[in-house]
Amino acid sequence: WHKLGVDMGLASDDFDNDGKPNLLEYALGTSPFDRSDSIVLPKLVSGNGTVSLSYFRRSDDPNLLYTIESCSDLSSDIWTEVGNATITSEARDAYYDEVTHTMSIDSNENMFFRLKVTTP
Repeated sequence: WHKLGVDMGLASDDFDNDGKPNLLEYALGTSPFDRSDSIVLPKLVSGNGTVSLSYFRRSDDPNLLYTIESCSDLSSDIWTEVGNATITSEARDAYYDEVTHTMSIDSNENMFFRLKVTTP
């Protein structure tokens, strides 16, 4: 959003009023100018004691930080960075890579995951 040459406000602002902050739209490859442009949400697949979370990551902006976090109880709102994951990356096009984090999980425990995008 900050490289587009238009003053769209802060990273947390929503220039096109679609409910998605400018930084998230920029990081995941949608237009912060077009309300109808929909974000490709991270994809979660689980089975055989693992869970994989896949998402698109900008390859042309090293200032974006993508972090996978987990939480076992949403009412606590305590999120922890997932550190023990196998990470694979494959180029999607000139600007984006498809990244997959695969983690071992205890199938008897509820676990929630989220993708957090920040800048330094």
